[in-house]
Amino acid sequence: MQGPQPPTAAAPPRRPRSTPIDNDLRNRLAVALSTERPERIATRADVSVATVLRARNGAPVSGLVRDALARALGFNPTPAPPVAA
Repeated sequence: MQGPQPPTAAAPPRRPRSTPIDNDLRNRLAVALSTERPERIATRADVSVATVLRARNGAPVSGLVRDALARALGFNPTPAPPVAA
């Protein structure tokens, strides 16, 4: 027979699955939408037009959608410089 189990440490809070796209990507999307139709961007990103418009309006989107939009827009944020040890 086992005694009472010790309490386990609380799990860290989960990151939400869907979050709004960051401002840099959102600005890039707004510029792209000012010069071309959302259908073309949606086709390149392989997402729906509604998803493109939701992302533009700041609605939460999944990480997969965020990555697909970034690739479709040619957005490659500069990586952070390496941290000195």
